[in-house]
Amino acid sequence: MLSTYLEVKKCSKAEKKEILRFYKNNHYPASFMGYDQVYTLLLKNKTIGYGIISYITTNNERGLLHSLLIVAEQRNKGYAKLLIKTMLDEHKNIICFADEKLKPFYVKLGFKEAIVLDIPEFLMSKYKSYKTKNKNLNAFITRQ
Repeated sequence: MLSTYLEVKKCSKAEKKEILRFYKNNHYPASFMGYDQVYTLLLKNKTIGYGIISYITTNNERGLLHSLLIVAEQRNKGYAKLLIKTMLDEHKNIICFADEKLKPFYVKLGFKEAIVLDIPEFLMSKYKSYKTKNKNLNAFITRQ
């Protein structure tokens, strides 16, 4: 059961340093990529997670969901699911790259496994680069 003290909020650009500090403190390499919208998950007014949706250029149809992170002590409680569902309320056409073992998680949230042709050209180089580091990496897209 999710806590009644949870809140998901969209961040402002003024919070950029605080956001990057959170990722650094949690040993997670995150960066901003373009036209970013950052969402934070608060538990009793304390930040326990972030997720970013980036549109690399102004005319992108598909946003990239990345840098999804919930602090270690709050994982496996349904918080990432809540954060993603909130993000999906505003962003219907997104793609993310995740390990194959997360497929059931993303499918339950309404994603499908992408084929190479589903990956926009402007994201293909990122996908290939990430795939060299994680052979089990897959792309997932929201169903259209």
